Amino acid sequence: MESVLESLRSGITKDINSVSAAIVACQTVRVNLQKIADEFLHHVGLIRTTIERIADELRSRIDQDEEKMLTSLTTVRQNGAGRFSKDKEEVEHHLSALLILKKYIISVRDNGTACDVASLAEPLHARTVDLRKFDVTKRVKLASNVMVVSFAPAFGRRHTGNILGLVEEKTVFKGLQLRISCIIKLRGHDSRAQSVNNA
Repeated sequence: MESVLESLRSGITKDINSVSAAIVACQTVRVNLQKIADEFLHHVGLIRTTIERIADELRSRIDQDEEKMLTSLTTVRQNGAGRFSKDKEEVEHHLSALLILKKYIISVRDNGTACDVASLAEPLHARTVDLRKFDVTKRVKLASNVMVVSFAPAFGRRHTGNILGLVEEKTVFKGLQLRISCIIKLRGHDSRAQSVNNA
């Protein structure tokens, strides 16, 4: 009887030792799994921080580049409006000169003496020829058909290096093509203005 009990106690002791070993193994694995999980979550957290930092930098750069491009566009607008205004002033000045000349010629024709007509005919004709040299239609053609302002988005284009895109103004004046462009670069926070003349 004692031998049977001893055998049973021995078996229970082995089971206890076996269970204890299993508990230790489980605890070790649990600690290791927790460590791996913590390291994984820490790594994911670092990536999240990196993404947020880069996104913030891009938002800041986009805001800066938007301001630069809108400033460049405002400059293009002012330059274009200045040219239109100058052409308009020239046309209005020319129109005023023509109206005055016409009025004076009619006055000489209708009210002038023979001596007046003889002495003024040649200088008035020369003035008429001189005023007719002014090409009014050329101003309209230059203003309506040649000036082009465009914006080319950079999104979806590979290897452009741009964040937003390209603002470009083209015009033709006296046989030369003048191109003014503003390029916003992804790196360096810089914008470049270029002027290229092509015959």
